[in-house]
Amino acid sequence: MSDTTVRVHQLSNNYSAHAGGAEKLVRQLHQSLLQAGYDSQLVGLEQHTDTQIPQAQSLGCRSPYELRAFLRLLRYIRRHVTDGDIIHAHLFPTIFYISLIKLLRLTRASVVMTEHSTDNTRRNRWWGAL
Repeated sequence: MSDTTVRVHQLSNNYSAHAGGAEKLVRQLHQSLLQAGYDSQLVGLEQHTDTQIPQAQSLGCRSPYELRAFLRLLRYIRRHVTDGDIIHAHLFPTIFYISLIKLLRLTRASVVMTEHSTDNTRRNRWWGAL
């Protein structure tokens, strides 16, 4: 790896071992990036106590749908994400929040999104299409 380390921020509603398949994939992707020598940060909006994963943190929200989740995610990005970083957003509403943050130009980091579902009825609504 070069002197410039790429930091990847895996952002999801949560990464609990007791959640579904998307959360399992997010944890595995994060751990694979760490093993490959990348600086990977795993961030979950929801509160949980899974402390077995290195470089992972919870933003402590009761629900990813509360306004506090968006505000805490924005604070995380302002404090920890630089222009050369990559944000990988998983699941709704995390994807919606990151889209809004990027649309408002509150970060210049590269953004990748993974929806994890082929049946998204939100796209039929104006805010989902956005």
